[in-house]
Amino acid sequence: MKRIFLISLIFVIIMNFSGCSDSEVTKRLTNADFAKAVGANSAETVYTRSVDNDIFGLDKDGKWKLVLVNYNDDAGRSRYSICAADYDNMQIIMFEYGDYAPLEVLYDEHIISFPHKLQSDNVDIIYEYISKYGFYCFEDVGVAENYIMRLTKNDEFIPLNDARDSISKYISAKEPMLDIYSEINIIFKDNSAVPLYYACRSNTSGRYMWSAIDRNFEDVSGTEFENYYELENFLIGDNKDEEREDKEENRNDEPENSDMPVVTDPDKGDAVPVEGKAFYRVRKSAYDADSQIGAFSVLENAKNLALSRKSEGYKVYDTDGNLIYAP
Repeated sequence: MKRIFLISLIFVIIMNFSGCSDSEVTKRLTNADFAKAVGANSAETVYTRSVDNDIFGLDKDGKWKLVLVNYNDDAGRSRYSICAADYDNMQIIMFEYGDYAPLEVLYDEHIISFPHKLQSDNVDIIYEYISKYGFYCFEDVGVAENYIMRLTKNDEFIPLNDARDSISKYISAKEPMLDIYSEINIIFKDNSAVPLYYACRSNTSGRYMWSAIDRNFEDVSGTEFENYYELENFLIGDNKDEEREDKEENRNDEPENSDMPVVTDPDKGDAVPVEGKAFYRVRKSAYDADSQIGAFSVLENAKNLALSRKSEGYKVYDTDGNLIYAP
């Protein structure tokens, strides 16, 4: 009798345990859930890393894991994405690489198609960054640039030259802030694929003019740029002589007080000196700073940009908010 009772008790315990397990399984995230998250017909989780400390940007009540998801895109190519998954609360949040253009390029052309081993190593690196800076850390340009340097160091993940080529091709072809220039060359930070300056050439009135644009797409031609990198050494072939002749001619035309930049008053057509360093801002109105798409020390460059975006209402203003040019 005692034996039968003992067996029955064990059976009840096993059944209860099994029932909990079945209930637990029905609540767990499946590969179908991850496929939906990445926008694919099917997907497979191929690497998981526990998040053992609070991550800024993720619900602190959740038990999160970083999950590497493998899937095929519409063209049938194998692709990988990283997400944060809370299996207990059935949540999936895709990891975003931010909107810093150079990193976007490297993601589209290299990171998304890393082989499996590199993808797993990349998850571990991502974990280091989000642990320090939060889940959305790559929205910070400085963090994004540090990550780019990490990927290209010693050609570990992406060969440095390949990374630079990818970024250069994209910037030259697709960056709207630079589409007014006929030629764009990127000066990268030493031993990295992080752009420091965009050396841009435009053909103004039949004469070539070089400008230096920083990573925020503001014109920094002059002392800041030339102290870092001699523009004369950057020009290529016969253009060096042409640019040198232009510089000499422009130097002869300068007013006696060369520290006083000269702009044109649109109402009078007169040359008016502007105190200090002049910046010509391209925006929709003098006080709408959020609409600004460029700031130039060369007026002609500001005019060209405003003209190219005339239909959107962009104009050129000086540092005091005075209207300089309305295309």
